[in-house]
Amino acid sequence: MPLLLAVVGAIALLILVVAFFLFFHLRNRSATQDRSVSKSQFAELPESVIPGRYKWSDGPKEFLMVLYEDHTFMNQDGTTFPMYRWDVRPEGLSITWQRNTSWFTNIEAPGVYMARTTKGTIARMEKLPPYDPSQLVAPKPIAAIRLGAQCETNGLTPVNTGSDGQIYPANVGGAPCYQLRRKDNRPDGYLYLQIAPELKEPPFTNALVVIEYFDAAPAEIGPGRLAIQYDSQIGVYANAQPLPLNGSDTWQEATFFLARPLFQNRQNAGGDFRLCATGPDLFVRSVKLVKNTILPEAKLPTSTPVK
Repeated sequence: MPLLLAVVGAIALLILVVAFFLFFHLRNRSATQDRSVSKSQFAELPESVIPGRYKWSDGPKEFLMVLYEDHTFMNQDGTTFPMYRWDVRPEGLSITWQRNTSWFTNIEAPGVYMARTTKGTIARMEKLPPYDPSQLVAPKPIAAIRLGAQCETNGLTPVNTGSDGQIYPANVGGAPCYQLRRKDNRPDGYLYLQIAPELKEPPFTNALVVIEYFDAAPAEIGPGRLAIQYDSQIGVYANAQPLPLNGSDTWQEATFFLARPLFQNRQNAGGDFRLCATGPDLFVRSVKLVKNTILPEAKLPTSTPVK
């Protein structure tokens, strides 16, 4: 009897081992086949079809993002950190955030990519059509300031302090403006601006700042850049993407996108945001503020010549 039980146990164990082997073999074979299918799908996918505006969905969570031709992308809140990158390879489409990478390994339909998340859910990226031209008409600014010997203000007030550099009335090519002058041994010159309280209700979800500036020739220390730091949900001096100054000796208009602004007067002298100029001293003749616009399809900031 003990011998019979031992034989039965051995047979049962053998059957169990064979069953586990077949299970894992078939699963790995299926996964290999899936990868092979995905690989063949993405191997034939032109990289040029990837850039554009997308809706990301994962269960009830949905948000918009923009993938650019240079392999960077704008996150749902408008941020474009240098580590944000996308890439398409034979094995799939990768989206690299600050600390992890999402892999989309299946194509559900043209422009629709699917990924299995670490939580076991399915995430989808669905490419959206370009904005209708009527949507791209920029909203009117809610606040503006024209700078010069006599400032014309409408909802924006300069609130500079001496410790962060000075601003002076100036004139460039017959155009009244302000000069942002750096203090000695300081890398930047600043123009602080405060938004009128009545313009903050309802709260900002995002903002555009449009700046007219003179793109002066580079100083001896090299070409400079124009940036904006603003009071936001992630910090008092959050950085918008900076704009290089090319030294064209012309008046230019630059547009910046501010994601998740808070605007609670937490900067120096009660400012809500500040212009930062590195390199040559900067001449600015106007600043405009647009409230709660659509997520831009083009990569910002941009700069165009103005008269």
